Amino acid sequence: MDQLKLVSMTEAAEYVGVSRVTMSKLVNAGRFTVYEDPRDSRKKLLDLDEVVREMTPRAIHQPRREGDIPKLRAAA
Repeated sequence: MDQLKLVSMTEAAEYVGVSRVTMSKLVNAGRFTVYEDPRDSRKKLLDLDEVVREMTPRAIHQPRREGDIPKLRAAA
């Protein structure tokens, strides 16, 4: 298993270009796995790879190929 790259919520927010408040809302909504900092149990840590993966835009629509365009019928 790969080593986790744990960072603070502030560091994760800065890395992906969102505010600390937005990152906190995403964490509270359950979007990311949260880890406890062994040095300070009040601090929440996130796996940077998971944050980047979840915050990377994904295609929701594939463009049609030229042959896939439906022909329109002429109005009667």
